[in-house]
Amino acid sequence: MQSSMSTSLTSRIWHRLRQAHGLFPVTRAGVLVAAGSAWAMRGLGMGRQDLIFLIVGLVGLVVVVWSVVGTVLGAAVVAFRGRSVSPMPPLELECGVGRAVAFSLPSLWWLPFVELDWRWVRPSVALTLTREKGRLTERITPTRRGLTERIIRRIEIGDTFGLATISFHHEQPCALRMLPSTGGLRSMQVVQGMAGGDVLGHPDGDPVGDRIDMRRYGAGDPIRYVLWKVYARTRQLMVRTQELALSPTHQTVAYLVVGASDQAAAGAARVAVDHGALGGDWQLGADGSEQVADAAPAALDLIVRSGATDAGLGGTGLRRFLHAASRTGVRRAVVFVPASPGPWLERVRAAALDGGAGKRMSFVVCTDGFTTQKRSAISRVLLRPGAGDHRADRGGLREVLRALAPAGSVMVVDRTAGTVFPAEQLAGLMR
Repeated sequence: MQSSMSTSLTSRIWHRLRQAHGLFPVTRAGVLVAAGSAWAMRGLGMGRQDLIFLIVGLVGLVVVVWSVVGTVLGAAVVAFRGRSVSPMPPLELECGVGRAVAFSLPSLWWLPFVELDWRWVRPSVALTLTREKGRLTERITPTRRGLTERIIRRIEIGDTFGLATISFHHEQPCALRMLPSTGGLRSMQVVQGMAGGDVLGHPDGDPVGDRIDMRRYGAGDPIRYVLWKVYARTRQLMVRTQELALSPTHQTVAYLVVGASDQAAAGAARVAVDHGALGGDWQLGADGSEQVADAAPAALDLIVRSGATDAGLGGTGLRRFLHAASRTGVRRAVVFVPASPGPWLERVRAAALDGGAGKRMSFVVCTDGFTTQKRSAISRVLLRPGAGDHRADRGGLREVLRALAPAGSVMVVDRTAGTVFPAEQLAGLMR
């Protein structure tokens, strides 16, 4: 208990120190320039009666003083205007799709050499600032799915020369919901055929649909189907009709596994829910929550909330989910997984081989494209993929396929291209 309290106290103190450091206006460069200018003006300019050093030192001090004064003045104006910002209305955004947000601050155009900039600390978005009529407005592009009730921005005011800067956090209430992008899968069935069911006839008839039901005679009905014995008893014309086929109730369950590159898996799971690809009777679970959804709104909520789960915990809830689902007459289990291996891979493989939901396991390996060209060791070191490159590496994808193939059927979904690759076809591509 004391250890946790001391850790919490230390984190709070460290947070306060960082806040205080952000409010100190003079940077290291500013201190060096101020010290050098003072030495040039006093030690060389006045001491040696050197007019050039005197002027240079004086100009340097004036620049530093103006940078500090302008930065402090600009920070005061921005902080005052920021306090009057009203809460933002609820927003629902899609990852990868840019949108202008109703938030702006004065651009400080009237302060020479003073600039204003900010970024989002939470949630994770790509931000672009645009100058409009003396104000800076923002356009955001969500990079990861999630839910948040509060936007935290880090605002920074500084001079052009980097001599002074002030930074602080700004919080704005907003119910923000960021959905995973469906990419090229918007108009296709990602898991088409996964939720098919067996159709059986009525127990009293053959499976082909015998005429054992009846209804009132209607114009155009064949006379040979009239039930004359019923007519003799009731004086009502009745005809034979085929019975309605009945199908046994089989449930499809789906699960979303969290990983380092799981945005494509979340997008594919969203398409499966929105387009009814899981059938009429289904349940969906996701890492980061013990809840199970059986309707589209609740399922989308689980998919979005899974974005806040640590990637190292991917697959931890699958075994429990499958065992719980096996008691409800599950026909098939569909698991959406990333295309890059990680801690989740062994957990998912072990849970599938454990047989919690029977033998019919289907894995949907999801990616935003994948590389098929071999790369040398030098190119892998020098040419690393950028932060926005979520394409599956050939070796990593092969590792995922080999690990999951013994546990069930596997298909690969390319969210960017909107293409579904069966495992047989992909095996040839990945050689």
